[in-house]
Amino acid sequence: MSDSVPNEPKRHTLVWLLVALVVVFWLGPAACMIALNPPGSHSRPHRHGDVTVSLLPGDQEIVFSGVGQGGLDLYLLDLQDHSVVQLTDSPAYETAPAVSPDREWIVYAAGQWPDAADHLFRMRIDGEEKQQLTDSDGNDTAPAISADGKSVVFVRETEYRWGGLASNWTERGMICVMDADGSHLRVLVPEQVDAFAPAFSADGRSVIYSANDERFSVSLDEQAKVTRLAGPAGALPSPNGEWLVYSRGHYSPDHQVFLLNTHSDEEVCLTPELGYCFSPWFSRTGDRIFFFHEEWPDGGTGESKRNLWEIPLEGDRQPREVLGYELFDAPLKWTAAE
Repeated sequence: MSDSVPNEPKRHTLVWLLVALVVVFWLGPAACMIALNPPGSHSRPHRHGDVTVSLLPGDQEIVFSGVGQGGLDLYLLDLQDHSVVQLTDSPAYETAPAVSPDREWIVYAAGQWPDAADHLFRMRIDGEEKQQLTDSDGNDTAPAISADGKSVVFVRETEYRWGGLASNWTERGMICVMDADGSHLRVLVPEQVDAFAPAFSADGRSVIYSANDERFSVSLDEQAKVTRLAGPAGALPSPNGEWLVYSRGHYSPDHQVFLLNTHSDEEVCLTPELGYCFSPWFSRTGDRIFFFHEEWPDGGTGESKRNLWEIPLEGDRQPREVLGYELFDAPLKWTAAE
């Protein structure tokens, strides 16, 4: 287990700190709440909204973000014996892990106040050899690793939206690609497109992304040809390309998981009696779909929690809970339900 690489404070963050000191001096304690959430700081009141999971090759282990020293740390869970190993233990807020196909590296996003933005890091699967890959005024998130492990694609946003106590990034913007060591970074999709959910195509020749309620691909060659794809924004393909999975709904209670056949365009709702279903994705073998199910154990005035569920593609396709929210709240104290 290793500590996060410290980030140098950015220019606009240092300027804001000076301004905040002046404001607090003149306006007194009433200004403290604004100073605690300056433009360029993270506002993350709902930790479970940032809970993310990445399956390792073989689908027997996961890397996930759970409550830790910096708000969220990264952990490794064996789905067979339910052992949990802490990979990071630092003041940084760490999330969005992506595991390389050879099981050697984890690429993830991390941010630490007073730095305004998250940056991308990578480390070995055991938490060692941590390296910072990006360092800019933009917020870098949602990394994905190519099938050969040589490239990383991610979202970078440079426009910070600040509104009093509701400051945050939107996690949409330009799509960038770089070598796995952080070199040769280039922009694939400009920021005005407001793109999100990047991933490499199965053949590795293009990057798939979503924007304006649609899906697109952009080729990785010099032509950078953009092609519109079938399916709604945010839909993720199965490893064989036969299916798309996504969630849809107006409000949390009616959010469901849907499966779309890419050949027949037949759509099936997989969670008609469940609701509160978000962020589905396929297992690496393509035989299961995982998704988050939201619940409010302390009622509507409490904090929403996320459980991990799965649906087998063969058989009755009956959803079942795999991991309860207690794992993400206290990873090292968690014990699997009997």
